Amino acid sequence: MRFLVENLDGGGAALLPEECRACGWWQGFDDGWSDLDAGSWMEAAGDETGFWGKVATGDGELLGFIQFGPAGLYPRAREIAGRDIRDSFLLACGMVAVEGFDSIRKSLLMAAVAELKELEVEQLDAFCHSADGGDCRLFDRRFLGDCGFYPVKDLGGLTMMRLELGGAETGRSQREGAGRRLLERLKHAQAAPSPASMCQRTRRKAGVIAGH
Repeated sequence: MRFLVENLDGGGAALLPEECRACGWWQGFDDGWSDLDAGSWMEAAGDETGFWGKVATGDGELLGFIQFGPAGLYPRAREIAGRDIRDSFLLACGMVAVEGFDSIRKSLLMAAVAELKELEVEQLDAFCHSADGGDCRLFDRRFLGDCGFYPVKDLGGLTMMRLELGGAETGRSQREGAGRRLLERLKHAQAAPSPASMCQRTRRKAGVIAGH
């Protein structure tokens, strides 16, 4: 099967299933989020990297996607894993619309890893269940292991896994560059609306994904 992998951004988000667009669980919303909340989050994610995932399409149809970004954009991950995930990127959720096509799932992850290496990200974290039950918020442990992830923390039914991306050598310059970019943005923000902030939202108590 021929397919194309592209960035998941404001345009690509329209391809996602309605239940995925309405879900803000990793962002801290237990019962879904409004269009305003979703739009604010996408704006914040776009400011960080310009996109927040990868999407695979074939003949104009959605074949699969994965969502990822700085862990700071996913309050639920911090509530579950604490400081262990503070400076990481999170592989938050994903799905493959065509069952049995592991090549799509692998291509999405490979594209994500290549992109994050270009951004000099040091590590990528993901959560998995002991048994894969099809929950798009969790990843298959065997699949992650085959792709180089290793377990770093047992969370009572959930396991946090990590992939080292080799960006440690440039971590300092990356942080300094981010600081300079922030100062530049502040200089030109006089007439701009206040930027979206995840910390302005009501944070809800984390729940453990069960029954999957």
